[in-house]
Amino acid sequence: MADFYQRLHVGRGADSKELKKAYRKLALKWHPDKNPSGKEEAEKKFKEITEAYEVLSDPEKRAVYDQYGEEGLKGGIGGGAGGVRINFGGSGGAYSPSNPFSVFEQFFGNQNPFESSFFGGQAGMGGFGGQHQRRRPEAPRRRKAEAVIKPLASTLEQLYKGGNRRLKITRKRQVGGRLQDEEEIVTITVKPGWKEGTKITFHDLGDELPGVVPADIVFVVKETKHPRYVRRDNDLVTKLRISLKNALCGFSAELPCLSGRTHQLHIDSVVEPGYVHVIKGEGMPISKRPGSFGDLLVEFDIQFPSHIEPSTRQALRDLL
Repeated sequence: MADFYQRLHVGRGADSKELKKAYRKLALKWHPDKNPSGKEEAEKKFKEITEAYEVLSDPEKRAVYDQYGEEGLKGGIGGGAGGVRINFGGSGGAYSPSNPFSVFEQFFGNQNPFESSFFGGQAGMGGFGGQHQRRRPEAPRRRKAEAVIKPLASTLEQLYKGGNRRLKITRKRQVGGRLQDEEEIVTITVKPGWKEGTKITFHDLGDELPGVVPADIVFVVKETKHPRYVRRDNDLVTKLRISLKNALCGFSAELPCLSGRTHQLHIDSVVEPGYVHVIKGEGMPISKRPGSFGDLLVEFDIQFPSHIEPSTRQALRDLL
């Protein structure tokens, strides 16, 4: 017969985490409910796997097993000279395996893993000829309240730099059987480059009402209007008003950027209607690509004179 370590496919130095991982994998594989066509073999394997896990996961039982083996663990070695008599759990007797389904349920908690994973909610936990037909009564499910949506007004500067924002929410909670308003502070860590519509969810922070799971509180980023820039995805757009003279002859200007830098703009060529000057890397941070930025797009609003003197008009004809 394979020893307990071999049953779980672990080494003799396996720690608690390794034992749990091995048991989870093998118990799910050999559970009788998952092997309806080979139930007899599955029952045998499932018993052996569960017994091995029950012993090796208990430090006292494991120590006895490591020293005396399975025979000593189950009382095969008597209490005479040089013998050993171990009392497990105060029962006055040697170790005997627990119901494997009880061990399985204790390991996985209230949820039957086969209901969702393998049998679409129809599988039982009976196995072993109906030895374990009892099922925990299911508590009535509470409905989840509809999410509460709150706007998170954000300037372009806030979305450019990121950082923590502390916000106060008011919710109703049951205190001493009565509903009372309670204020709670939540912290939102804004990532540089977040866009309009980005959602930040705080689960179950809504009102605590009888028979209802509290709603989620969802903050949705809302960009506020900026006096200089308009955002287009990861780019920023600004419009610069220039005279016809500057459009024809060139000019220089200073542009303050959200980065805090000031860009020295030098235009030497003719600015045609529709021309866009691109300043690389002075747009918004790209949240999914840290260290990357969009561009700053400079559009031009060329101001034409409303009146030209006849002499100036003739001079322009001669030049153009």
